[in-house]
Amino acid sequence: MSDLPTLHRSLAAGGVVTTPPFEEVKANARQIRIRQARSAVVVLAVIAVLAGLSLAPPQRAARVVDSRRPPTTGDVAPDTRSGEPGGAAPTTTAVTHPPVIVADGEPTSPPTRYECVKGKNGGATGTGVTADRIRLTASAFLDGPAESIGRDVVMAWKTQIDAVNRGGGICGRTVDLRVINRAFRSMEPAEEAVGLLVTPLDADFAARLADGSVDRTGVPAVVSDGLGRMHHGSGWARSVGPPAATYARVIAEEAYRAGARTFALIHDPENTFGDESAAALRDYLGRLPGASLKFTQALDPGRVSYSNEVAAFNEKCRDGGCDAVLLSLLPDTAKQWLVKRPAMGRVRTAGYPYLLSKRFAADCELQIGSECTRIWVWSGYTPPIDDFLGDPDVAHYAQQFEEPLNPFTLSAYTSGSVLLEALKRVGPELSRERLRQVLDEMTYRSGLVSQLDWRPDSVGNPWARAVRPGESGFEDAGTGWRRDPMPGHFPR
Repeated sequence: MSDLPTLHRSLAAGGVVTTPPFEEVKANARQIRIRQARSAVVVLAVIAVLAGLSLAPPQRAARVVDSRRPPTTGDVAPDTRSGEPGGAAPTTTAVTHPPVIVADGEPTSPPTRYECVKGKNGGATGTGVTADRIRLTASAFLDGPAESIGRDVVMAWKTQIDAVNRGGGICGRTVDLRVINRAFRSMEPAEEAVGLLVTPLDADFAARLADGSVDRTGVPAVVSDGLGRMHHGSGWARSVGPPAATYARVIAEEAYRAGARTFALIHDPENTFGDESAAALRDYLGRLPGASLKFTQALDPGRVSYSNEVAAFNEKCRDGGCDAVLLSLLPDTAKQWLVKRPAMGRVRTAGYPYLLSKRFAADCELQIGSECTRIWVWSGYTPPIDDFLGDPDVAHYAQQFEEPLNPFTLSAYTSGSVLLEALKRVGPELSRERLRQVLDEMTYRSGLVSQLDWRPDSVGNPWARAVRPGESGFEDAGTGWRRDPMPGHFPR
């Protein structure tokens, strides 16, 4: 219509057709344009109404609910067993059963045109994913002094993956786990995987977190311990175990509430996260009125005798001089320390989860007798001892392993459960980004943990509970789940 005056003049001059005067033509054209515009608006309105009738109205994002949800505030979560002071035991289900998805909003994964069956799952929807395979990469200690730990960790992962594959896999895909000795000296082995499993105490992976390699590779990782601050600062790593700082604060708070005011720390300086634990203890005691760290001692691991060290400790802490003693030691080091008969804390002597083994309990009983029952061992996982076997998750786990108290096996088993559950929730259109999103949004619960989620105030698992050596190895200390009073805080 922009050339309408020219068109009118040429037609009139040529005598091809008879036309009205130009001003009349222009007016008619304007009316035509107006009618066309009105018609278009009506058509669009009808289409919008019809579309609205065929779609559900937008709602809130779906939430995951589970009847076993522990409190998110306060200090003590309900115990997993009936008859405890925390209240009646919540209903539990096996870890292989996902929580209920409440249909009051959008699904946890975006709608997809694919189906969760073989041949209709979308094929190669992302790195490490084909029509019939889901490729995972894992690290483990397959040689050296930690080989036995590596063997137990791999067994914990393999047990669960084999069960999933026997059941048909995930959306028609078999889970393929590639375990590499110390895989994360570089991130190259991770480049062909959709997800990673990280063995406990993997210093190489911690180094890759520190130099940014994990985030640059962009592959979701589920870490079996999470003791260090670097495990909680990555956009791609999700840790299932409490940080070292959490153990220090939970132990200190429990002892303080029981009356302790003077504290001592005996630690192994070669423990990768020992410095973070010590820093967290000093920082938190400084916030408690009247509390102080009276004595700190670093033990050289591997020594056959700590006579001089125990003598120095006893000079400071004998006769009630130290109300609470924290042992951040591995079992062999702790055994050599205890055999020299150090003073027990007047209120409490407590150990980190490395001591959670039947061998340590037996050695402790042999060396210091009844005094051993005064040592509380804290863990971020429910120890599968007789007191907890009424929980089906704990019982199922305990049936599968010769040494079910092993903290490394417990943490690896939990990390494998979390990653497999997240893969199931993603659905058929699997990719790294979708897996990461599900891990960020999901809340995971089983009888082996209190709850896991990765909100900023949770940092994975900010809970711990205590057991103590007894006649059958260990017995429940009655603490229930205790929450980190300052989750996510990592003092330097």
